Amino acid sequence: MLLGQWRVRWPRWIAAYPVLLVVSAVLLAPAVMPVLPPAVYGHIYGKGGNAGSQQDAGDIDGLPQALADRFGWEEQIALIAQVYHSLPMDEQRVACIFTSNYGEAGALVQFGGRYHLPPPISGHNAFYLWGPQGCTGQVVITINISPQDAAQGFNSVTLAARTSCDDCVDFENHAPILILRQPKAKVPFAVLWAQAKHYD
Repeated sequence: MLLGQWRVRWPRWIAAYPVLLVVSAVLLAPAVMPVLPPAVYGHIYGKGGNAGSQQDAGDIDGLPQALADRFGWEEQIALIAQVYHSLPMDEQRVACIFTSNYGEAGALVQFGGRYHLPPPISGHNAFYLWGPQGCTGQVVITINISPQDAAQGFNSVTLAARTSCDDCVDFENHAPILILRQPKAKVPFAVLWAQAKHYD
């Protein structure tokens, strides 16, 4: 008898299941995809959105890092491109772009081609394994490296620009873009590469 009742109710569950999936997707999508403008997300979900996870957030709307990490990348790459293309041609030929983390390097991989930029190098996570890719260290453009840290390895440190993005994570906003010249080390850049490795 119970089995017979189950068979009668089964088609109703089949019909309700797609509706349940659609409603769930509509409710959950803003937490994992940038489908809402940042200000709207902040108004609806508040700064404790994304299941209340404690993450770095954008400095205006309080986006969780999973969403804030998706903003500002192409603008950052366009700014790096301005710096790169402002160099004399002889410096452009040898210049490399060193990033402080894999997110910046990944953005350069994604968008750098349209701006005719050299491939990025980074000591962060798996990017370290790709090595310096022929970089000589004679001219290095960096993103998010402090001028004080850069001055430990280079005699010439020029602050060329700073990033500006309202909805990206805090540490990518106002990040310095430096041009480094005249390396202090007397050994090849590739020999120094091991010092770039970090997993934080």
